[in-house]
Parts: sequence; structure tokens; C-alpha cells
Amino acid sequence: MEKMEINSIEIPIKINVVIQTYNRPQELHKCIDSLLKSDYSNIDLKIFIYDNNSDVSPVEIIKKFKNISNKIFLYRHKKNIGGDPNTWFAIEDQIK
Repeated sequence: MEKMEINSIEIPIKINVVIQTYNRPQELHKCIDSLLKSDYSNIDLKIFIYDNNSDVSPVEIIKKFKNISNKIFLYRHKKNIGGDPNTWFAIEDQIK
């Protein structure tokens, strides 16, 4: 992994991508596929998916990609909490 040097201190580049989804399996598939096909060899990329209790579970889509990358994480709400609360949940989860 390539590292960035700041004042003689090496810092690895880390990026967390947050994807919020609700009933958009095709778009979710395209999004994850695009991220994994991009050249991120010089960074530590993690993908966090926050599903707002979609009618069609994204679990099967994510399982397919888990064979390619072990840096995909899913949080699926037990009930639909709404778009804004899902956004805030994702933000709070990422800053923990």
C-alpha cells in the first residue's frame, strides 16, 4: 500500500464509502461493482451499506461481492426508519 508522507510521518490513505439504500437492488449492485472495479490499489477502501429495511434484501447482492472483497459491511434496519434518520444513523455509526 502506498503511503502519504506528511512532515516525515507516513500515513496510510483510508477511505470509507457509505451507501444508503432502500429498494434499489440494481443501483446498489452497480455502485458496489463500480467501486470495486476502480483502481484503489494505493488506499484502504471500505464500503459500508445502510439498508433501510428494503422489501428485497440486499444480502444476496452483498454475498456475491464478499467473494471479491472482505471490506464490505452491511447494516440492515429491522424496520424502515425513514431517509433522514438512516442518514444520521450512518453518520453516527461512522464517527464512533
